[in-house]
Amino acid sequence: MKNIYNDNTYLTNNPDWHAEDALFKADQILKVLKMIPGSISKIAEIGCGSGQILVELSNKLPGQIEFYGFDISNDAINIARTKETARITIRQMDLAAESNENYFFDVLLVIDVLEHVDNYFNFLEGIVK
Repeated sequence: MKNIYNDNTYLTNNPDWHAEDALFKADQILKVLKMIPGSISKIAEIGCGSGQILVELSNKLPGQIEFYGFDISNDAINIARTKETARITIRQMDLAAESNENYFFDVLLVIDVLEHVDNYFNFLEGIVK
């Protein structure tokens, strides 16, 4: 299968990597986060794309929360890394496929990702480790 996420095909067709939808998505995520009991200290977005959802969330959530973005695409990571801050960390890695025992998050976001994954059952099993 052609890897449209690393050969500039997806970037050419989506130059902002859907950053324009981030504010709406972040607002919906905030509604769900308010329903989670207890405190949240680390939020990760698997398939973070442009990283803009993490930016919007970091602007609206308390300063002690850390945000992590993961993506497999060189193009997406190049966009997202420009948005790194003291609270937002971006990594290029397939968290579902690689050893991830060193990572623990209170919340995992998987926004608009499953439709891009060949085997979403394997993907989901990989990220819950």
